[in-house]
Amino acid sequence: VRHTVASTRAAMAAATAPSMSLRKPAFVGQKVRSASRGSSATRAPVSVRASADRPLWLPGSTPPGHLGGSLVGDYGFDPLRLGSDPWPLYWMQKAELQNARWAM
Repeated sequence: VRHTVASTRAAMAAATAPSMSLRKPAFVGQKVRSASRGSSATRAPVSVRASADRPLWLPGSTPPGHLGGSLVGDYGFDPLRLGSDPWPLYWMQKAELQNARWAM
């Protein structure tokens, strides 16, 4: 198949035709109502509770005492007991968040 400059220009013109142009969405320039109902809106308190039947890395095993299931991704796996001290655990959690942000 032989392509010419004229056929390429025709294809580009068809691709950029006014029917394919971007249009403003219908809501642009309109007032948007807030989802909250004034300042009297109250939020329910959120509590995180460790469950005895939570998923574990090895079903049927018992998790270490310092891992209560309150952390995200806590499946009871800490063979080196790195999370037994709260301050290094906090630091490792923040370092993992930073690592995930750089990975994105």
